[in-house]
Amino acid sequence: MRAARVPDHMPRACRYANIAKMTGEQRANKLKEFVSEYLVRGKFFRSAEDEEGVVTSFWVKYITLLEDLEDPEEDIEIFEGNAAMYREAQREEWEEDALEEEEGG
Repeated sequence: MRAARVPDHMPRACRYANIAKMTGEQRANKLKEFVSEYLVRGKFFRSAEDEEGVVTSFWVKYITLLEDLEDPEEDIEIFEGNAAMYREAQREEWEEDALEEEEGG
């Protein structure tokens, strides 16, 4: 399977909690606060005076995407479609591997 090139401003991943900031107890229990974030690769400016910016990836809250992108729903829809395609390809590969193991190959 060949993946299409994803534009730099597109989300790359999604998470619902920043587990790095959570205690062990918080990670073991249900989420009390649900925050949808997407990993976005793009050019980010560190302040209003920053003229050059930096190309990197950051976890960005969904609300921030709504505020900052021209068409965030389209970008997220593309991301979700790509994610579904990748999951399906991985499932098919897993099924093929399992079938080969069953057949002794």
